Amino acid sequence: MKNCPTCGAQNADDALICENCGNRLEQPKPAYQEQPQQSWQQPQQNWQQPQQNWQQPQQSWQQPRQQPAPAPAPAPVTPVNVYMNANQLPAQYQPLSPWAYFGYTLLYCIPIVGFIFLIVFALSDDNINRRNHARSYFCGLIISLIIGVVVAIIAAIAGVSLMSYLN
Repeated sequence: MKNCPTCGAQNADDALICENCGNRLEQPKPAYQEQPQQSWQQPQQNWQQPQQNWQQPQQSWQQPRQQPAPAPAPAPVTPVNVYMNANQLPAQYQPLSPWAYFGYTLLYCIPIVGFIFLIVFALSDDNINRRNHARSYFCGLIISLIIGVVVAIIAAIAGVSLMSYLN
């Protein structure tokens, strides 16, 4: 039987915790074993700390500092006319009037000739605005064609299923 060091209650020999107060009956063993002290003495260390004999290096010469060259005076700024008139723009960047956009749209609607003009204007660099308008119209045609094909396929599938239902 083990006696609890805290409350003095008797516990079983294999018990680790007191049944009365809940304290540990045995102190945990240390992970290492202390070595018994030996009678021999540690040898004296007769070493000395090394002397620090270093000195900061002496600079007997100094590199002459060169003065940076003065920056050149900036060129006088000439005022630039920020607001340009449409007539002052190069021909490549001339804007199109609303009637020009309307006329080109009507031209592109002509079945074969309009498609040829559409391709020519979409690939030319004569006028950036006309080129962009032709490219946007061409993208619209492609999207319309894809939607038309999808609707035609759906209509064909629906027609076939309706025909089979009626027969």
